[in-house]
Amino acid sequence: NSATQGASQGKKDFCLVYSGLMGWHPNNDAALYFLRKIFPLVKQRMASEGDEPAPVRFMIVGKDPSPAVTALAQKDPAVIVTGFVEDVRPLVEQADVVVVPLRIGSGTRLKILEAMAMGRPVVSTSIGCEGLDVTDGEHLFIADNPDVFSERVVRLLRDPVLRERMSQAGRRLVEEKYDWKKIEESLAGRVTRPQGE
Repeated sequence: NSATQGASQGKKDFCLVYSGLMGWHPNNDAALYFLRKIFPLVKQRMASEGDEPAPVRFMIVGKDPSPAVTALAQKDPAVIVTGFVEDVRPLVEQADVVVVPLRIGSGTRLKILEAMAMGRPVVSTSIGCEGLDVTDGEHLFIADNPDVFSERVVRLLRDPVLRERMSQAGRRLVEEKYDWKKIEESLAGRVTRPQGE
């Protein structure tokens, strides 16, 4: 396939990863949104920049992918749907960019913190990183429409220095603000133990 050919010619085979419980509607919507609206633009931009673009794969990691996601993936050999995996970390480690194209839903933003802790650069929607103390362009890129989202992804893929800088900034942020010890210290100031414990 083209990914293998690219690798055999010494070209970098880029990998984008989105992970989460795919049976949860917001994650399913995010995966479909990326597949339908953003990934085609990423491939277009990569093809228009440079004579022989490096191939880009998109890996959807998580339990219970919907039939719609699976059907779209079957039409595109650059899309990999893993289904359930015991440990997402080895797959996230393969990512050149972690994408978080969430448009709906609430909850914890652990997938972004996990990616940052592993030194992976992130492109997210505003909803995807809601509630995190992050700065656009420093810790990650924030993009809320397909054109800008795809442009930010390609910018990171094309610029290894920017990828490294953003990876380091994200990792530092997690260590300084979201490390479990820091969270415990922050909570300790607000929570008092019941008498007798």
